[in-house]
Amino acid sequence: DIFPQDESKISIDANFKITPSCNENNINMKKNSKKKQLSLENDLGESYYSQNKSTSKSGNGCTGSNGGKNPSSGPCRSKNRDNSPSTPSPHSEKPKYSVTKKVKYKACFTQVGFDGQQDKEFNQDTYQIFENFADNPEYLYVVVCDGHGDYGHLVSDFIQRFLPKTLSHLLSRVDIQNETARMNQIIVNSFIEINNKLNSDYINTTFSGTTCCSVIFTPNKLICPNLGDSRAVLGRYINSHWESYDLTRDHKPGDEDEAERIIENGGIIVPLCENGQFVGPKRIWVELNEFPGLAMSRSFGDEIAHTVGVSPVPEIKVRNFQGNEKFLIIASDGIWEFIDSEECVHIVKKYYEEGKNIKAAVKNLVEEAFKRWRKEEETVDDITAVIIFFE
Repeated sequence: DIFPQDESKISIDANFKITPSCNENNINMKKNSKKKQLSLENDLGESYYSQNKSTSKSGNGCTGSNGGKNPSSGPCRSKNRDNSPSTPSPHSEKPKYSVTKKVKYKACFTQVGFDGQQDKEFNQDTYQIFENFADNPEYLYVVVCDGHGDYGHLVSDFIQRFLPKTLSHLLSRVDIQNETARMNQIIVNSFIEINNKLNSDYINTTFSGTTCCSVIFTPNKLICPNLGDSRAVLGRYINSHWESYDLTRDHKPGDEDEAERIIENGGIIVPLCENGQFVGPKRIWVELNEFPGLAMSRSFGDEIAHTVGVSPVPEIKVRNFQGNEKFLIIASDGIWEFIDSEECVHIVKKYYEEGKNIKAAVKNLVEEAFKRWRKEEETVDDITAVIIFFE
């Protein structure tokens, strides 16, 4: 048995197997460390880079990693030459009812960003839908990651590939429906140990990291571990009206509780200063206006920012199904930058009402977000959305 008696203390060895932890210090706060550059072929297998040049299905329903180099051609998108967006990558499927019966349809759509002249080289968003989660055919796990920094595409891909497997294995030993405290402890420690592994090998995370918004579906509840500013939103139909309900909270340095932790650890929170004027959102700095300037207060990776209180500890929210939930949207902040939760629900709800065309719903949502970016900014962030329609 490779699992310790206390599953809350785990680590991941070089072959990504779960092993008992021999280190009581969960977070190694090394402010100055040299990282080995990622050798894709030697460290993660020769097929890694080719797999991540495009979206791929990996056998768990609607799954895929878009964390690789943006291809100029291929099955997932075609490159346009008129400064218009490349064709994004849709996947959808009606699941077999081995998946929780709450889920009727699911679909994913991702769009690489735009640098003002052409598509960005990398799509740093990744996503994963993991069926038979925790060895239970009625459980489903969904995760969306939004990478940032020079190696953000590698960080987000690492998380979407290894976090679902790790959580699934460990939580298979827990009664998720009834052992909430034990489940939460395992989730928290899994996030911490995966972050330690990420920071200790393979990928340069000095100034690179990722958000991680995830949801575990069970027959009667939703469990939502979250880091950063990607978001999960329910569309609810109550008293003949549609309403949005945020399952997660965006982790921003301006939040009182987040700011307190960062300031206690020596961080500085101010917007970017240009020509003597503060511009944009509040950011986290080690040295004033020098680095790293992170605009979120929790993340995977971001080793320097973590020395001043940026945290890999997820905020976990648990919500029982009330019977009025019709669909769920999980998306990177490429969606939320110019579309708030309420408007997002109203964009999607017409597709739910009119024939439940989930492919059109997720495609339209991403395209609408892209249009908003083009109207407001010269550049466009990567945009990814996963939509689940409930029975």
